[in-house]
Amino acid sequence: MPELGFPRRIILGEPAGDALKGILQLHKAKKVLVVSDPVISRLGFYKEILEALRGEFEIEEFTEVEAEPSIETAVRAGEKAKGKDVVVAIGGGSVIDVAKTASVLAKRPGLNIEDIAPFNPLGIELEKPILIAIPTTSGTGSDASYGIVLSKTEPGVGKVKVAVGSYEVIPYATILDHRIPAGAPGRVKAGAIADALSHALEALASTNSNPFSDALAEKAIALILTSAPKAVKEDDEEAWQNLHAAATMAGMAFSNSGLGLAHAIAHPLGALLGLHHGTTVGIVMLGVLEVYMRDPQVSAKYDRIKRLLERVYDLPERPSLLDHITRLYGEIGQPTRFRELGIDREKYIEAAAKAPELAYHDPDIAFSPVIPSTEEIREILEKLY
Repeated sequence: MPELGFPRRIILGEPAGDALKGILQLHKAKKVLVVSDPVISRLGFYKEILEALRGEFEIEEFTEVEAEPSIETAVRAGEKAKGKDVVVAIGGGSVIDVAKTASVLAKRPGLNIEDIAPFNPLGIELEKPILIAIPTTSGTGSDASYGIVLSKTEPGVGKVKVAVGSYEVIPYATILDHRIPAGAPGRVKAGAIADALSHALEALASTNSNPFSDALAEKAIALILTSAPKAVKEDDEEAWQNLHAAATMAGMAFSNSGLGLAHAIAHPLGALLGLHHGTTVGIVMLGVLEVYMRDPQVSAKYDRIKRLLERVYDLPERPSLLDHITRLYGEIGQPTRFRELGIDREKYIEAAAKAPELAYHDPDIAFSPVIPSTEEIREILEKLY
């Protein structure tokens, strides 16, 4: 049985500023680093969160996190985190991953980020700064996972993803204020939802899956498929509460099982094409799902989810789980093919030729129940254009 790790605290539904202030007071914190990005740091909810802390805490902001953040950005954030009591991440997966790295480097200056690994003890769990995450999308699951994904430039290849992780980087607390992701743009919402769904689907299929991860993944899939259309189309508050919780459940699931082929492919493909990760992995998942169904145990799990959706959650009967997912994508505005993103075919085929080999070097592929040849991966990607 694998070792399992989860956030110490999960706060549901409370306004983020109030919840954050309570945790800081509990830990008698004084010096706080807030990590975010240039867009989020200009939004109203971000300013409200910081306003709740004014006067009681010394706040420093690091708002330089870019999309697909670089190792260099994370190192700069780590310098700012030194001497702080708490690091607070307000953002999506990129922001949270930079904050995770910053909290590690504040405790272990000079550490090579690529040496962060589950079986390489850091010895930092009980040290300050503690890490608190306030996810702004219902998708990445980074607020509850041990993973960190950054980027670097490889000579002759270009920008590539660096995926590392440790149970010691799981945030101490995640604050789930569903009002925040409800205000995101439509394409961001769709990509985040596809990301969360892919996390849960791969967690179920993982060769390292276990009863805890399966239970979380099953519930996350059910909540996403039943709540996402109502949340996106009707802006229903209860649906957003369920969806935001489901994203964190999916994060806890994959953090304790591993991911697989879809993420191993999506990491390099998204980097090569400069695409949003959630949108990318959501499309790739459609091709990978059919590959996973070759494994009898995975096929049985996916069939069980299909029956659960139709008999317990009253979704209409459909030929397969893939049909349920495709239907969901149509309802929330998530593309099913890369051509829908306006990508030039020649540019896409060039990236699709490079991605399979890079996928073999991604650590997530180790958890895939079926590992196709590089040629088959290329064929899958060509079909997804």
